[in-house]
Amino acid sequence: MADVNRQRFALDLGLAVVAFHIIFTLLMWFVIAIPGDRVAIKEIATPVTIGYAVAVVKYFIDVKGLVQSDEVIGIRLAVLTIGLVGAFIVSLVAAPFIYLNNAAITPDQLNGFFVAVESAFGALLALLFSFLYKMSP
Repeated sequence: MADVNRQRFALDLGLAVVAFHIIFTLLMWFVIAIPGDRVAIKEIATPVTIGYAVAVVKYFIDVKGLVQSDEVIGIRLAVLTIGLVGAFIVSLVAAPFIYLNNAAITPDQLNGFFVAVESAFGALLALLFSFLYKMSP
């Protein structure tokens, strides 16, 4: 099986997560209208997006946007990482649409679910990126 360059994978994954979060947050603020004064997912997503963007930009600055390491990770770890990140992204995107199509879900339940998913996603990313973004092999 092929191996994946750790630093290139970290750069690509970080960019993908930040791009998704920026697009998702913009959609929540300006395109997708979710009724209810107590629905706060855009207010939850905004500071998280800023945090992700700052972390990824800092890493890009630290490595000057260059792949400087020959260290590799196994393809299985890369696939597992992509699958886990993808599952969280699907959960974040699906939550507002499930809320809009299910009158039984309250705004507080939507907010609680969104906070829980964002918290778990952030913890997963912190764990992954602490490994992937290490600066010396």
